[in-house]
Amino acid sequence: MGADIQLFNRREEAGEPVADIRVKSARLCGVAIGPELIAQTIDEFPILCVAAAVAKGETIISGAEELRVKESDRIATMSAELRAMGVQITENSDGMVVRGLGTTEDNGRLQAAVGPSHEITGWRCHWPSQA
Repeated sequence: MGADIQLFNRREEAGEPVADIRVKSARLCGVAIGPELIAQTIDEFPILCVAAAVAKGETIISGAEELRVKESDRIATMSAELRAMGVQITENSDGMVVRGLGTTEDNGRLQAAVGPSHEITGWRCHWPSQA
């Protein structure tokens, strides 16, 4: 996708690989993600979909049937949420095709206010009001 990500201080903690991460802004491009990578991206699938949505071009995800039977149908859920933000998505039985919107310079539909608005809505829906 072309992300500018650097890993530092790689180590193992509790049997899991960990590292310090530095991420810099970069223009992302659509990619194909097949079954050989899906097992490594199960928990990362939602943020991968967000990256695909802001990438330029298509991201094709296949071989991901397992994501339909996890705690929820992650393919359907992410498709619905991103469609609500104007992203074009085609769901398949084993994945999806995301037609990325590119940057705000590439596509005026990708508005800076949409992401934070959805995040705030998520906070309110998941955490009971203290009022």
